[in-house]
Amino acid sequence: EVDECGECGGDGSSCNEELLHFTDLPDETGVSSLVIIQDIIGLDPGDEVGLFDANGIVDSEGNTDEILVGAGVWTGDQLEIVGVESVDLSDFNGPILPGYVSGNEIFYKVWKATDDAEYNATVEYSMGSGDWGAVLTVVSMLEPIFSVTQDITLSPFTLNMTSLNVSPEDASVESVFGALELLLVK
Repeated sequence: EVDECGECGGDGSSCNEELLHFTDLPDETGVSSLVIIQDIIGLDPGDEVGLFDANGIVDSEGNTDEILVGAGVWTGDQLEIVGVESVDLSDFNGPILPGYVSGNEIFYKVWKATDDAEYNATVEYSMGSGDWGAVLTVVSMLEPIFSVTQDITLSPFTLNMTSLNVSPEDASVESVFGALELLLVK
């Protein structure tokens, strides 16, 4: 028997490819780049991948900031995502349309549905440089960064000043230094 997705013996779950998290996408501008992601480690079907430009055009005034320009739902198979390029026609009294800026780096984020959390991701390219503007970019492997460990070296019997490069979930003194034998933490 064929389910509503057209899958023989399926349960209807394979056609649920609607974005739930990465939904704030810019309107189509007519200019775009295709990013193909061949494989992903650590995601389950239904999790999402978002493509970002950290310094893209975000509004009709030409302001720049981080912008989501493409997204897709991971099904376990190759994922094709189209990124929307910005268009600036202001020199001709036309509009400025939000999107990525050609030449800027492509940034990847994932959303794990079971955690309801967003994570950064690293990628390996088999085609393209990792910058926006190429007609085609092929990612051979995408891997989310689920946790970061930072080691801190402290000298005994002296004042140690330290700065955390990563913000811990619990920044209390007890959480950060609780496993250490310390005389005084100020």
